[in-house]
This record gives sequence, C-alpha cells and structure tokens, in this order.
Amino acid sequence: MRRQMKLFRSFQPCLGMTLFVALWIAMAFAPAQAARLTWGRIGDNIEVSTGFATYRGLPSAAADTTRGNYLVVWEDNSRDYFNHDIVGQVVSLHGSLVNDNYLIAAMELSGQHDPAVAWNENDAEYLVVWRTRDEGFANQMLGRRLGRGGTQLWPIFPISTGGYEPAVVYNLIANQFLVTGRSTGVLGRRVVGGGETIGEEFWVFDPPNGSGFNGDLALDSNAGRYMATAANGVNWALEAQLVSAGGTLLGEVIGIDPSPSNDGGRVAFDPVKDRHLVVYATVSGPVLASDRDIIRGWDLWGQYVSSQGALIGGKFLIDNMLEHFPMPAVAYGQSVFPCPRWHTASRWEDSWWPIWMATQ
Repeated sequence: MRRQMKLFRSFQPCLGMTLFVALWIAMAFAPAQAARLTWGRIGDNIEVSTGFATYRGLPSAAADTTRGNYLVVWEDNSRDYFNHDIVGQVVSLHGSLVNDNYLIAAMELSGQHDPAVAWNENDAEYLVVWRTRDEGFANQMLGRRLGRGGTQLWPIFPISTGGYEPAVVYNLIANQFLVTGRSTGVLGRRVVGGGETIGEEFWVFDPPNGSGFNGDLALDSNAGRYMATAANGVNWALEAQLVSAGGTLLGEVIGIDPSPSNDGGRVAFDPVKDRHLVVYATVSGPVLASDRDIIRGWDLWGQYVSSQGALIGGKFLIDNMLEHFPMPAVAYGQSVFPCPRWHTASRWEDSWWPIWMATQ
C-alpha cells in the first residue's frame, strides 16, 4: 500500500505521496476535559497535489480572510528524486482547487525544505518562507511574496541565517511579519508587508539554549506583540519568549515545562480572555535527549500563559500514553475557544493519520 499524505482543515499534516484536504467539525465539551471527541467530516477528501511524486511532505496552510480561500504549500520531489521544490495550491472555501499546482521555489542545486506560510490581510498577499540548501545560502531562510490567487510571484529574497523549522506570523497593527528559524539558536527577523526585511536578525533564544527545536509563533492581537516557543537545546525543556512589534525581547525567557519536549510546542492567542494556549508533547517517563526519537509513549499537555507572560494555573493533560509522537497543532477561532488538535499514528504508517480534536 502506498503512503498518502492528507492535510486537514485543522492544518495538521501527514507524510506520503499525495496531498489531500478534508473538512472536519468537532463537538465541544467542558473546559479542560481530556477526551477524544466525536466529529463529522464535511464532504470527501480532496486531492490537492497533482502528478506523481515519491515524496510530498511538511505542508503548511494559511487562509485568505477576505475571500475565504486557502493557500497550501509543501515540499515536493516530483521534478527530482533527491532534491525538493516548494510547491503551492490555492483551495477554495468549499474545497475545490483554484488553478493548478504551481512552483514557488525550485530545487536549484540542492533543494528547498520546511515551508511555512502566512496571510497579509492589509496587502492581500501571502508570504511563504522555507529553508534552502542552495550553495551560498545553505540552511538559511528564504522568502517569497505571492498574490492571493497564487499566480503572481514576486522575487525570492533572503531573510535569515536561521532556516530550520521556520515559523511566520503576520501583524496587522504593524503591517509586518515576524519570522523565526533555528541555527545555533533561534533567530528572528521582521519583514514588512512589501517583502523587505527590517533591521538585523536577532536572537529570540540564544545559543546553545535555542538550539533544540524552533517551535511556533502567535500574535497577541490585542497588544500587537508576539509569543515565540522553542525547546531548549541543553535540556529540551519547553520555553517561551515575548517579542515586541519592534523586535525587542520583552522580559525573561518563560519556562513552560522542564520536561523534555520534542518539537518546541505550538501556541495560539485568545483575544477574548487575553491569554495564550501552548500545546506540547512530552515523553511518558524519563528519557535521554539522544533517545527522544525512539522512545514510545507520549503525553499531550496544555498550558495557559497570560499576555504578560505569566503561567495561568498548572499544565493540564489533554491526552496520555500516545504510542507515537503526536505533533500537535493549535488554533483559535472567533466562535470557539483555543482548540488543540493532535494525531496519534506513526509518521511511517501506510494508512492515514487520524486527527483528534479538543476544545478548551
């Protein structure tokens, strides 16, 4: 059985050969309840990628908030088995493909990897960022602006020397993006809506502490500042850092959980309650950092953090003793509370990965 890759409206991906989109609805339950939900699917899976490839992976998606379309981007080796391109596809609100798959960044000499995308509602365009292995820019981060239909592409430009695990978020108040990526630590760089970098790149998490995994970014839409998360490179503890719209670190590093975290956490902001929700996975029991990829047994946790960076209560268990690393994601909707999502299947299974969803 060939592997398939499915991307859900919850934007939590699976790896494989074909890219799909599916729409899901979750049933809400009482706050902090840890249970698997019943949910219904809206329509059938939609194949987003076209043509043949032996690998399509690491998808990211962003929503055009004015028209309701989505831009899905991913790694793709349909043109070269060993070196990957960054490919995109616009998907309508109702799940139909708008035009064809199109090339965002070609492999050039070595390959392009780890794409992330955000929507700029002020200028009605997307910013796609990724890690390149091209000569002269090895493992650095590049970016490209795309028109809302995906057909207009502006020139590729360098953003940062930190290219691993890129994250990007748009700030409407400042009309700029904040982009983070890892090198020996986690670096940040601001990009204006027009696609030019602002100032110098700066350490969000200094080396070696920031050399674990870059995590995620969330915009505090009330105050116009950001929260970044990462796994500490020394002990793999999960940490967070507030960053101003001007790229200044606010306060000290926030310790979220001293337990080893594998992916740096995911974060969303709730503007109604003025707080962040950080969702992350830890191993179920002691583990050495060097063994973190082969130990099975994962717990999925949540932690609320105020807009000022103070922990709100203790961490709470969302799910426990998952057989494989759950790779969580979290998003906030205007009509619901922050909503953690996770899947519980191996990244190498031939069947699709199930998505579990919970509301808080």
